[in-house]
Amino acid sequence: NTTLLSGFTLKNGAGVNGGGLYLFNSETILSDLLITENSASTNGAGIYFDSSNPSLENVIISGNSATGGGGGIYFRYFSSPSLENISIINNSATGNSGRGGGLRCTTNSDPTLVNVLISDNTATQEGGGVFCYNSDPSFVNVTITGNLSSIADGGGMFIKSNSGVSLLNTIISGNESNEIEFSSVDDSSTITISYSNIAGGQDSIITNDNGTVIWGDGSIDVDPMFVDTANGNYHLLASSQCING
Repeated sequence: NTTLLSGFTLKNGAGVNGGGLYLFNSETILSDLLITENSASTNGAGIYFDSSNPSLENVIISGNSATGGGGGIYFRYFSSPSLENISIINNSATGNSGRGGGLRCTTNSDPTLVNVLISDNTATQEGGGVFCYNSDPSFVNVTITGNLSSIADGGGMFIKSNSGVSLLNTIISGNESNEIEFSSVDDSSTITISYSNIAGGQDSIITNDNGTVIWGDGSIDVDPMFVDTANGNYHLLASSQCING
């Protein structure tokens, strides 16, 4: 629990799971890292968490590719780490099980994400940005944008099988082909949204009669007014209602 990985780059790693990092039963501290251009033949090309609760701060996870789930990050088996000031960008989950281009949460994994950017990730199946399965992740001050699901299921976020997702001060906008979608099979799931900006508003969320949306106070549907999406600058202009509304 005293292990600290800080101040370097992990690049061109490869593995079945966890091309860049594989953490098992670990509470390692990860800070000021670049995790890039790693690959996994199954899951978690950037980082693979198994029964682990580490702390991540000031980490960039970019350009990683998994032939399975979690191009950037894969959370498994009661992994509930904290992530703060993290960028998860340009990662991909490919193949017939390519779910969660940016990150994938499974089997009672409940990560907390604060000040996180999840952008320009792709998945051949569900969840271009985020895929949740039987997990309860919390998103605070998170931007999810520019992500793509090739089969048009949950470009921003796909939620499945008894998951409970919480959004606070979060932006989900500009994902293809839809922002948030629930699975039509398995146990129903819930999303709680407060003081967040969801493109298309509550009515745009595809529940497939198997999801509950709790639309809390302060949530809006406006143009977030990013500085320069073409060049990947997702900071907000001073006139954005997301900061001045």
